Amino acid sequence: MIRRLLLSCCALALLAACQPTVLTQPIAVSTTPSGAQVKADDGQTCQTPCQVALTRNADHALTLSKDGFREQSILIHRQYQSDRVMTRAVNDGMQSGQFFKNPYMGINSGVQSLDEQEQTGEAYQLVPSAVNVALIPLGAAHAPSSGLPGMESLDASDQAWIGRSLETLATGQGQSWTNTTTNLHYTLFPGPARQENGVWVRPFTLRMTSGGITRDASGTAARVDANQWSLG
Repeated sequence: MIRRLLLSCCALALLAACQPTVLTQPIAVSTTPSGAQVKADDGQTCQTPCQVALTRNADHALTLSKDGFREQSILIHRQYQSDRVMTRAVNDGMQSGQFFKNPYMGINSGVQSLDEQEQTGEAYQLVPSAVNVALIPLGAAHAPSSGLPGMESLDASDQAWIGRSLETLATGQGQSWTNTTTNLHYTLFPGPARQENGVWVRPFTLRMTSGGITRDASGTAARVDANQWSLG
């Protein structure tokens, strides 16, 4: 009985030792006015200005609250670093293949590297890395002026970026661009695609940034043609 217990404890210890360490990324949070309570989806709390350390292998949500102001939620997304991930996987595979003088060992090592980077979060970068939110007073009909219009202000170039992004990006990836006319910076995060009545649709989050102020807008787009999506 004691021997079985010892073996079980050793097995658990080995299993725990093999679990990869998940990387975290500090996210700076500030508000106007300051002094807002920040609560992350993993239970971390702080008061602005502050920062929270979030795991890089998952998306997150931050809830901001302050007496006399509306509660707001900010989404923090994973952005897949495809070039960096593939570079490391290829390097790991080549090193293993050369060391063992076996190409199959190299291929297996490369695949394991991809899996490990996704599990630990090394494959991802959290965006935005800093959040600055203008709090909305209770009873206010609209958000205070921040120079950030809604999606109705998107011009043809913005819609082209959105169409290409919805067409080509995988869920969890993000695409960023800057409108040279409006000087607004955008990042689009598409959700999983699905079919509704024979039409492909994708939910998305569009992050708009200007002058250090960030605003998220969510919507659903329907595919019209290649690289062309109608925003709902």
